[in-house]
Amino acid sequence: VWRFMVNQGTNSAPVSLAGAGSNGVIARIGGSGSAEARRFYTKPTVVSLDNDALGTNKEAGKLFVAIGTGFLGHPTDTSIQDRFYGFKIPYANNTGVITEASLSETNQAGINAGGGSGSGWYLRLTESGQKVLSNSLVIGKKVVFNTYHPFAHRMNTCAPTPGTYRTYWLDVPGNKPLENGGSYRLLRASGP
Repeated sequence: VWRFMVNQGTNSAPVSLAGAGSNGVIARIGGSGSAEARRFYTKPTVVSLDNDALGTNKEAGKLFVAIGTGFLGHPTDTSIQDRFYGFKIPYANNTGVITEASLSETNQAGINAGGGSGSGWYLRLTESGQKVLSNSLVIGKKVVFNTYHPFAHRMNTCAPTPGTYRTYWLDVPGNKPLENGGSYRLLRASGP
């Protein structure tokens, strides 16, 4: 994941790469195996973490970047283990390249307390072939996104493949469970 800084009103450097020494790379989350060949086909959703009605925001001065992975060119592919990411990056410059090891894993039970450095979180998409194929949306302090996973027994290269569509709702800060418990809620699932 790269970040470019657009400096309006500056003739000397109207566009620069964010982060000293990182060539604009803010996150490197892929791997070398086929299951880790994650691709981003959607636009990231970027919001400020400064807005805190209580004035107790420990994330002040940071941006939240929400984006999911999914192989849009091959929606029936089941070999890649896709994820949804919530990166927390400083406004000004990067403090380093975020890796999956520096992120906390979240699941239905909540944030895994064993990992992460405050750089954000990720949600492992657990269904075979499950992927994010559309942009996310942040409403208040919740991020909403959709996933799709194909039915393996009904794949046909000459016809559209039916599957299950899910809508998730997660806590943006990622450091507390939702009101109903857990760190995410499955809002809707459809499919035969």
